[in-house]
Amino acid sequence: MSNGNGSRKQWWVKVLVAVVVVFAIGWWTGRAGPQTRVGELTAELAAVQARAETAEAANARALARIGLLQTQVQLMQAAIELDQRNFGIANRQVIAAREALAGVDIDVLGLDAEKVHALKAALGETDLTVATDLAVQRQVLVGLIARVQALLPSD
Repeated sequence: MSNGNGSRKQWWVKVLVAVVVVFAIGWWTGRAGPQTRVGELTAELAAVQARAETAEAANARALARIGLLQTQVQLMQAAIELDQRNFGIANRQVIAAREALAGVDIDVLGLDAEKVHALKAALGETDLTVATDLAVQRQVLVGLIARVQALLPSD
């Protein structure tokens, strides 16, 4: 009988050891799982932040480009109004062009600050007046449009 009890005790000891081993393995992998997940989520967060920064830079670049395009459109509109002898409206378009250019972040596009400031000054000095021969004033507007076009990035 003692042999049967000894074998039963060994069996229970083996079961107990197996349970402890299984518990230890489960505890170890369970503890490592969240740490691994935290690492994965941290890496994912860093990737998302990098994409957000890239998107913000692209957005700023697009907004600056839009400002230059608005400047150009306002000047083209001024030329149209000049040809229709709407001098007051043409002057307002030049003012709108100057305001659009003032809103452009030149650093984002890497523009030459001197050229931009010179263009702003030229826009400020432009005064379209009533005249019978519009060729000179039209040439001024065409020149301003060309200067804005030269500032536009090629992308």
